[in-house]
Amino acid sequence: MAHANRKIKFTGVTAVTSTSGGGGGGSNLTVEEQDGNPTVTPVTTIKVTNGTLTDEGGGVVSIVTGGGGGGGGAPGGASGAVQYNNGAGGFAGATAQFFYDATNLRVGIGTQTPVRKLHVEEVTTQLRLDYDGTYYTDLYSDVAGELQIIPEGGTIVQPAALNDENRHASYLLGVTTTDATITPMTLTPGGGTMGLQTNSTWFFDAHVVGKVDSTSDSITVQLKGAVTRGAGTASILGAVFEFIVHDSSAGTYQVDATVSGVNLVIAVTGAAGQTIDWVGWVTTAQVIDWAQI
Repeated sequence: MAHANRKIKFTGVTAVTSTSGGGGGGSNLTVEEQDGNPTVTPVTTIKVTNGTLTDEGGGVVSIVTGGGGGGGGAPGGASGAVQYNNGAGGFAGATAQFFYDATNLRVGIGTQTPVRKLHVEEVTTQLRLDYDGTYYTDLYSDVAGELQIIPEGGTIVQPAALNDENRHASYLLGVTTTDATITPMTLTPGGGTMGLQTNSTWFFDAHVVGKVDSTSDSITVQLKGAVTRGAGTASILGAVFEFIVHDSSAGTYQVDATVSGVNLVIAVTGAAGQTIDWVGWVTTAQVIDWAQI
C-alpha cells in the first residue's frame, strides 16, 4: 500500500510528523515541540495565526511561527531596537523611541545613543512618578538643562527615612489678588494646604513676593516662626519674625503667617484696583511623633 506524502514546512520550533499505514489508508499526525512536550496525536486539523500560512502549491504549505523558546521570526528594526507585541500576534520593532545598548547595558527612551543606565530624551516632561493615577510628580530637564520638579500635591518632602518623623519639606504657594481682602495662599499645583500631622512641630521659613501686573510695584517679605499641633488644632508658638526687603506700597500690601484649623497659612493682602500675582516658597523642619498618632 502506498504511503501518503504530506509536506509541511515550519520556520519555528514545532515538529510535525505524518505516517499512514496500510490497509485502511488512515493517517496518524503527531505535532510536538522540539523537547517533546507537549505532544498531540492523532491530529486532524492544525489552526495557525492569521497571516502565517502560505500555500506553496503541490500539497506543500509553509507556516511562519514566532515566540516561544526558540524565538522564531526575524527581529525588526536596527540593532538594539526593542521588540514589542504589535497586537496582531506578532512582534514589531524599528521604533527609535525604545533602544537597548547591550554593550554598555543602557536603555534609551527617545534616543538610540543612551549615555546613562536610563537615558530619557524628550522636549516635554520626561518622567512621571505616579502613586495611583491621581497623585504624582513630573520631572523635566528644560532647554537650559535646569531640573523642574512638579509635584501634583505642591510639596517636596525629604525624610530621614520613608515616613520618618524627622523631615524637611518645601512648599510652593501662589494666589492672585485684585482688592484689599486678606487672601490665603494655596499650594501650587493642586490648590492644597500646609496641614500639620497630629503631635507635630514645625519651624518655618517663608519667602513671599508680590508683583503688580504691568508695573514695577512689588513687595518681598520673609517670615520666620514656629507652629505646633497636638491632637486638635494648630497654633503659632511665640512671635513670627518679619523681614521686609522691599515694599512699593509703603505698608498697604501685607503678608502674614497664621493658622486655620490644622493648617499653617500664609495670607496676603493687596490693594483695591490692582492685580497682584503672589508667589511663596515655604521651607520647614518638622518633627512628628508618629508613636502618638
